[in-house]
Amino acid sequence: TLSKHLIKTFYVLLFYYIFLSFIFTDTYFLHNRLYIVDTYTILFKILIVITTIIILNTPLMVKTELIPNMLEYSAIVSVASLNFLLFISSFDLMSMYLTIEAASLALYTLAALNFTSESSIEAGLKYFTVGAISSSILIFSISLIYGSIKITDFLYLHKHLWLFSNGDLHFNIELCLFGLAGILISFLFKVSAFPCHFWTPDVYEGCPLNITAFFAITVKLSVISFLFRFWGYLLKNVFSNFQFLFYFISIGSILVGCFCAMLTQRIKRFIAYSTINHIGYIFSGLTINSYAGVKAAILYLLIYIFTNLIFFLFIFKINSAFIGIKNITYWSDFTRFCQYDNYNFIYFSLILLSMAGIPPFLGFFSKYILLLAIYEKKFIFLTFTILLVSTISCYYYLNIIVTTWNTLNKDKVFKYFFFVKKKYIHSVNIFILTNIIFFLSFDKISIIFDKLMLSCLFLMSTLNFI
Repeated sequence: TLSKHLIKTFYVLLFYYIFLSFIFTDTYFLHNRLYIVDTYTILFKILIVITTIIILNTPLMVKTELIPNMLEYSAIVSVASLNFLLFISSFDLMSMYLTIEAASLALYTLAALNFTSESSIEAGLKYFTVGAISSSILIFSISLIYGSIKITDFLYLHKHLWLFSNGDLHFNIELCLFGLAGILISFLFKVSAFPCHFWTPDVYEGCPLNITAFFAITVKLSVISFLFRFWGYLLKNVFSNFQFLFYFISIGSILVGCFCAMLTQRIKRFIAYSTINHIGYIFSGLTINSYAGVKAAILYLLIYIFTNLIFFLFIFKINSAFIGIKNITYWSDFTRFCQYDNYNFIYFSLILLSMAGIPPFLGFFSKYILLLAIYEKKFIFLTFTILLVSTISCYYYLNIIVTTWNTLNKDKVFKYFFFVKKKYIHSVNIFILTNIIFFLSFDKISIIFDKLMLSCLFLMSTLNFI
């Protein structure tokens, strides 16, 4: 079928980008600097292709919620992913606008793809309305920047802003700053950051689970990876004008995501608010305006994507078991499923502990490195807020585990896990061992990651052109 051919195409793309990662050691520009090819973009393109392959394969591997037309689903997801691959390579305001809007059109269609469901049609309508507002703000902001500097190329924009910050060039900076702020606000809609997050729970709730996973993983990965480049080229030299805005976004997202997640019993809404919370942590890394903060934010993004992917695969498995009876909607459905298969309680508990940031799991290290970078820059209030909210957020993760545990037969759980389901012990042991190795080798892994970021961060390539 065409769906399988599309999946094979993404496999080819994956091997192609992996091959490019070995031969590309410099920065290249395409089509009169409309696009850029460097180690940074290739790294994130590989991740986007991997997540797309997994999400496209999921309906073929397990029985999930009904998607009326698998052909349309596969084609639209492929179109969105291909546009996102172009988007993160964009090096001009116009190519940035065209690629993100082409991808957004596919996302609006995806949200309303299940036309037999009123909630799916409602989700598509809400997403389209919010997207239209975001698109209007984006194109208006680009016109302000062009009216101020008469260029749209990222490299020349970076040079103009760098010269202005050193007092060597003068132009209508107020108009340019308004334009940059507008582009940032437009991206807030795309990544579900506070205060432009209000559409996220309703859209996630109305979409089929596969599409929700695509929105929460691939879309967020694409836009945030581009946002790092946008920060490095266009915001860094004038960041003093935007620092309070980033401060407001990060703290607002962390607080809203944490406290709203505590009040919901629906799994998809929980995912939406959890996403808003994690986006706040990523923005806090950009708030301090330093290389250490960006490195911590990139590491946090990678671990967030990895953990979220495992989380969704597990939910897919639960939905597959419930198919024909009831699609899992509430956490109480998850509790009943764990009574049916006790092994899943132990495995899913490990995933939730990692998402909560409890040592020695990977989620702990992402928060630890982020907090360390923020504290070293003397952002005491932001550090305290993250520590406090992280502690509170452990409640709703642990509450799910404790509530489910209280409904299970404890003796049966241990017997089931250690003596009956021995074939599953290996996968759990690998998961635990990976986290323990990361814990014991934290210093060495941090050094390796630091060298990786030094080689691939776009800021290094920027300095070569100044």
